[in-house]
Amino acid sequence: MYSNLIAKARNLVVELYLRSGNRRLACKFIEADEVFIEVIVRINEKTGEFASTREEFEGAADGWVEDRILVSIADISIIA
Repeated sequence: MYSNLIAKARNLVVELYLRSGNRRLACKFIEADEVFIEVIVRINEKTGEFASTREEFEGAADGWVEDRILVSIADISIIA
């Protein structure tokens, strides 16, 4: 189910809505397997919060760092 959607969304900035903690996360998909998706995220150095909207992700400049994380496919409720 997710593999086709993930392939189409690769290298686009998307918003993931996660079941755990009702969190929203703006990211770019890098790689995926049956269990995890590797994504690029932007993190605010002062607060430690992830960019949660496309605007924050794309407009991130000073004070934001880029990193890669793994997200469990089972934890994703919506890809927007």
